[in-house]
Amino acid sequence: MSEPSPSVHPRAPLPGPRTLASAAPRLLLVALLALAPALLMPTGPAIAQVTASQAPSAPSTPSAPRPAEPEASGGVSLDLLDGGAVTLKPGGKLTLKVRLTNRGTTTIEDPALELRVRTDRVTDRRTLAQWQQQDGPDTYGVPATTEKGPSTLDAGDSTELTLSVDADDLGLSTASYLWGARRLSVTATDADGPLASLRSFTVWRPDDADAKIAGSVLLPLSASDPGAAVTDPDAYEASAENGRLKDLEGLAARDDVDWMLDPALLDPPALSDAGSGGSSGSGSSGSDSSADADDGDDTGDDGDSAQTPPARFTTPDATKHLADTLTSGAKDRDVIGLPYAQSDTIALEQAGTTDLSDALAARSEKVWEDAHIDPLGEAVTIPGEEASGETLSQAVTSGADLLVVPSSSLRADPVGTVTPSSVGTFTAGDRTVPVLAPDPTLSEEVSQLRTGEDVQQVRQRILAETAVIASEQSSAQRQVLIAPQLGEDMDEGAVASTLDALDDAPWMTKGHVSDLLDAADGGDMVTDTGATGDGLYALGELDADDVHPSGPGEDGTWAHLPRARSRDEVDTGTLQSLQRSLRSMSTVAAVAEDDAPFSATRSLILTTTSTTLAKDHDEASRRARTAQKDVAAMREAIHVVPASGYNLVSDSAGVPITVTNDLDSPITVKVDVSTDRPIVRVGDPTTVEVPARQKKEVTVPIDAIANGTVTLTSTVRSEDGEELAAPVSVPLSVNPAWENWTTMVLVGAMGVLVVVGVLRARRTGSRRRAAAAELTDHGEGEAAGDAADEERR
Repeated sequence: MSEPSPSVHPRAPLPGPRTLASAAPRLLLVALLALAPALLMPTGPAIAQVTASQAPSAPSTPSAPRPAEPEASGGVSLDLLDGGAVTLKPGGKLTLKVRLTNRGTTTIEDPALELRVRTDRVTDRRTLAQWQQQDGPDTYGVPATTEKGPSTLDAGDSTELTLSVDADDLGLSTASYLWGARRLSVTATDADGPLASLRSFTVWRPDDADAKIAGSVLLPLSASDPGAAVTDPDAYEASAENGRLKDLEGLAARDDVDWMLDPALLDPPALSDAGSGGSSGSGSSGSDSSADADDGDDTGDDGDSAQTPPARFTTPDATKHLADTLTSGAKDRDVIGLPYAQSDTIALEQAGTTDLSDALAARSEKVWEDAHIDPLGEAVTIPGEEASGETLSQAVTSGADLLVVPSSSLRADPVGTVTPSSVGTFTAGDRTVPVLAPDPTLSEEVSQLRTGEDVQQVRQRILAETAVIASEQSSAQRQVLIAPQLGEDMDEGAVASTLDALDDAPWMTKGHVSDLLDAADGGDMVTDTGATGDGLYALGELDADDVHPSGPGEDGTWAHLPRARSRDEVDTGTLQSLQRSLRSMSTVAAVAEDDAPFSATRSLILTTTSTTLAKDHDEASRRARTAQKDVAAMREAIHVVPASGYNLVSDSAGVPITVTNDLDSPITVKVDVSTDRPIVRVGDPTTVEVPARQKKEVTVPIDAIANGTVTLTSTVRSEDGEELAAPVSVPLSVNPAWENWTTMVLVGAMGVLVVVGVLRARRTGSRRRAAAAELTDHGEGEAAGDAADEERR
């Protein structure tokens, strides 16, 4: 609704150098000709355009209507390049800069722009949306000023024109209570008449106007896809270096915003230099290295073997810088936490994946603790289209500390005459939690500050919206919350300049999210617009019956919907697969000295629970399978290799067993050997430390009890007894009596040999003495004969 104007402009004459005839038929014909442009020429608030031939009205989104594309036969577009000062004051000037573009195929003769201002103030927010959705050129009243362009504007050419008028010449009332938003239009004309109009706003603010309202901005600090840090690290790094995440980093540094922060941004995974993506460094590369290790030479006396060197793990520079910047910037700031990686807490609760939920909560707690950040709570955000008493109750049951729901879903009348503060409480069962209720129109408008959009138009709409809210008739204190969703195509500069404009707006004071939460926790909420004191006029206490699905309607305002849209949630089977992978990986990680080799796979598991994948079940399932393969490779990277078989012929012996570690971290494990028959006694499990990418041999003592054949099963376990790899079995032949019989035979044989040797030695000695005696006697006889012969001679 609009108040009557203190001054009324006469209706504008029909365009062109025409005169009115007195005859009624001629008058009717001319009137129809004057109405034809409004009926046939589509326009829009962001880019007003018109075609020379008839064209259907432009389709539009509810909160930011968009015009149809101009046809090839003709058309113009109007872009607001500068909406002027934040406020229009007595003695000031209203100055607009507009670009006029000829999008047709013919030359425009004598192009010009006409500026018109409605003097009545806007008191109903619906009027703002309806004004921008109007089609056709605005020809109401006398233009406040006209700016001529070049004599001709060729097809495809543009010209920039500045329109300026003294505020005192607009006929606006200087009464303080009549301050507020005013509608204005810029109409493009040519030699034949009006072509199209751009509709926007200005805020008239006499110096003695004092109405104010508090405002706060809850900046979403989260990745569009948290899992991309592992699945597409190059794209994630590019976003952190010169993309959306970099823009969010810049906006986060502002002191006029509070944060809704995903702790996963502070916890980037360490990636392996051996490969990219979700590999933990112990997958296929680990299998290859174990094959190569079989041919490696042993080095050292402890059985270590030379293998592929362990991979190195690092966090990309830009990603780490973002985490460090947010960590340091969170000091002295209101921070609300999101579930880790924006996990779907409701789906996790319904799937019964308690271990996975606990792991996500534990990871969040560790991140907050390491960063020395104490968040005001963990919030679950529920879109207006999905809002219902059941959904909010499920969120509370899943453990949410607070809820974030558009205010349009929590008000009996989504528009109403007075906008309440953006807070209330919701009770489900025996729990009551605060509800932050952002204004959906303002939040959507800030979200529209995107590259390629007419951002000055959006800026002027936001200023007008806040001015209308502040001028509503209420003596109670109020605080409005803006919580935009900033996409990949956000215009960081436009968002920053718009927030600057809100800071400069004299009807806005700075508020913080903690003020809203304090009001909810302390009961400082009132539901009477005429209340005075410190209590905030707010939504009050809510239950399931007070919640309604809501969304933007065709008129650009948010309204209740007939039914809630079904929730998009991560598939139960995917969540259960992720939980099994997490359990299996946790067993391996428990025996490792370094955590880095498990960082990427852990991140992949946790981020696949994200609501950002709720609409893409195929991608979520693919990531779950990748995580499953990575974990299987980790389990296979640790194994035992006993000898092919043993023969035990003594009462006790040591059985050699080799433990292989193809992980990129040293491990400490226990080697447990068991037998299927009680004819041997096996020693206690042996603890062994195995360096990364190496193997080590251990000896397990075994005592024989009886003869027979048994099967020895070797298993490598964690300290708490969890099995790490598939057991390996080998046969063992046991015959300890063999040792006694063998000894007796050997002793007997040795005795026989000794006796034989002695006898042989004695016999050999006798023969030698006899031969010596014979030789002596024979020698003496020959010597005597020789002497006799000599004598005879």
